[in-house]
Amino acid sequence: MKLSHLDNYNGETTLDLHWQSLIFLFEMKTH
Repeated sequence: MKLSHLDNYNGETTLDLHWQSLIFLFEMKTH
């Protein structure tokens, strides 16, 4: 993950990025 540099940027934005990453990984695994 390349989100470590965003941890202090914005809590909500970082959370959204984490969710997008998890969804992306889930899509990749299911397909």
